[in-house]
Amino acid sequence: MKLALCAATTHLSLVRHFNGVHLACGAHMAIATRNELPVRHPVRRLLWPHVYGTQYSNEIVTIDQMVEGGDFESVFSFTHDGTCRLFEATYHDFELTSIHPALDAQRRGVAQAGFATPALDNRTALYDVMERHCRRYLAVYYASDAALANDAAFGAWLDALDRDIP
Repeated sequence: MKLALCAATTHLSLVRHFNGVHLACGAHMAIATRNELPVRHPVRRLLWPHVYGTQYSNEIVTIDQMVEGGDFESVFSFTHDGTCRLFEATYHDFELTSIHPALDAQRRGVAQAGFATPALDNRTALYDVMERHCRRYLAVYYASDAALANDAAFGAWLDALDRDIP
């Protein structure tokens, strides 16, 4: 049981969270946001606190946790080289739908599985709060979804995300 718990913790922490969210998705979102959206663009202004926080977090992780002899090597059951190889091996397995709790639960067969899902329920509630905030924010700048879809900078940003996120 302890071995299974350690394996699940390692997978969730290193593969699904750090490698998927921070490296495969967050870094590319930060680059696309900075490169494709003008400084005063509403979507860039909405995302910038998250972009800044993610990049700062990535820097701290690289300096303190991912380096040889760092926290990842001390806490998890991989050497530094093993951790790097794990990231390389799983980088392209990232599924963007894992960011959306309902889509992720459906993809993994957890939705309506007949058992309690308190973590999923909490994650869904938090996601809903953020989505409602984003919708209200964007409604200030865009009269409709079509108006947002016709924003050239927004389109370039989406194209960059499609191209760069595995």
